[in-house]
Amino acid sequence: MFGHLRSFRSAFDSFQLLKATLETAGAVDVFCHTWDIEESVTASWWKENKPGDKPPATVNVNEIDERYKPVRYIVEPSRQFDDSGYNVKSTIPVAGILSMLYSQRQAFRLLEQYSEENKVAYDVVIKSRYDLLYEIAPSFPRLISECITYNCLYLPTSNPYELGGSYSDVFVMGPMKLVKEYFSFADDFKNALDRHQQKGYGTFLPEHCLTLYLEEKNIRMRELVGLRIQILRLNGDKFQINSDKDFSGNGPLCFFRETIEINKKVLDLQRELIEHNSLRLARKYMSWVDKDADDATLQQYADLYSGKWIGVSRIKRLAQKSRSNQVFVSHVMKNFFEEALSKAKYSNAQKLLFASTLTAYAGYGFFFFRVLKNIFFKKHV
Repeated sequence: MFGHLRSFRSAFDSFQLLKATLETAGAVDVFCHTWDIEESVTASWWKENKPGDKPPATVNVNEIDERYKPVRYIVEPSRQFDDSGYNVKSTIPVAGILSMLYSQRQAFRLLEQYSEENKVAYDVVIKSRYDLLYEIAPSFPRLISECITYNCLYLPTSNPYELGGSYSDVFVMGPMKLVKEYFSFADDFKNALDRHQQKGYGTFLPEHCLTLYLEEKNIRMRELVGLRIQILRLNGDKFQINSDKDFSGNGPLCFFRETIEINKKVLDLQRELIEHNSLRLARKYMSWVDKDADDATLQQYADLYSGKWIGVSRIKRLAQKSRSNQVFVSHVMKNFFEEALSKAKYSNAQKLLFASTLTAYAGYGFFFFRVLKNIFFKKHV
């Protein structure tokens, strides 16, 4: 367990659920690293205060001990990490990344030290945060042993960076040896960042850099399934990290125009990857909507998303399935169809037929006629 405690009190019941699930496979030990303030301060706080000043401590050490019952833990004074040697355009402050990497590395070192001193061998190691909520499906427990069988890491996909091929950095599960390789990213961070920049990526994204780092080390990675994870904010808001077909109300952002543009900025010179992943994700998520679709049908849905005409009957089928299946929140398929219409490479008559079919069967009213009107207007302008 690593990072600031943040919403740990509200998230603790969910942690207990995860721990109880893990205990069905074997004994579980907990190792914790955190800081002496529950929430991180902003970068401006450090600028506005004198060097050496520290935020007043708010963490009750006894509360960590009572709740998590860690085998070992460390609560360190809050500190500002020096990012002066990093001249990079980043999605989040580099100082915050350095803090995160340090905290998770320290937690893992506690485990390593305890393992060596007490001759305890751990089969599976999990990295997690204090502010996460877990939804657990019956299919998840088998992954605990499968990560050993397949010698792989299980990682959740990263919302909203799944489109760029990134896994999330909030959670990982795998065999001890592979997790140790995973944590080497913290030690080799500067070199990994430099290689990321040399490959022509426009903006530094830690999740993407980590994913590339693991690929370079030839570490086998698999998408985490059966476990849906959300970050619980202090104000009670929840941000869904990954989607899972075992649950309803998934909210992947890969079909959302703003998310697509963000991923393009991150990938920059590697934009052909966006097109490849767009089609892959279209097939993946449409298989959740239309569970009876064969491979040819799923390919047609991907073709539709890429701008090809697939016929009224197939569009009608997908529209009806999306309306009756609650695996996604409503905006997901709305975004999917909107992008498909905006990419359309067929006649205006077929575009009109597409919009008419969606109006009749998808349940979004006349929304797609307005989309079509905007497309026609922009074309003439």
